[in-house]
Amino acid sequence: MNFILIFLIIQLFIIKSYCSLHNLGKEELAALILAASDYNGNIAKDNNNNNYFRFKIGKDVITNQDIEGSIIDLIPELRRHDPNTVNDYFKNELYPKAVKIFEEYFGVNSITNGI
Repeated sequence: MNFILIFLIIQLFIIKSYCSLHNLGKEELAALILAASDYNGNIAKDNNNNNYFRFKIGKDVITNQDIEGSIIDLIPELRRHDPNTVNDYFKNELYPKAVKIFEEYFGVNSITNGI
């Protein structure tokens, strides 16, 4: 019985250390920022209505309708900014850091020269 308990504790420790957001969180956030930007570092906009791209971020369990949002809805720091300055913050703060993390993690020289 003690063996099973020790085995489960070891397994939980391994799962916690290898599946933690701290291990890959910054890389995933950098990929999200790069996916939501254009090549100039601005938040990508829809050409039809000039709004930020909206995508499915969940499903409402009560009404069974899709929940849509933009990158501003996913990153809390962007929600704190004025709509007139949010793109400047994204371009000058988040995008350069995301590029740096991407280059370090994937070992490429520069993604800004074209992928």
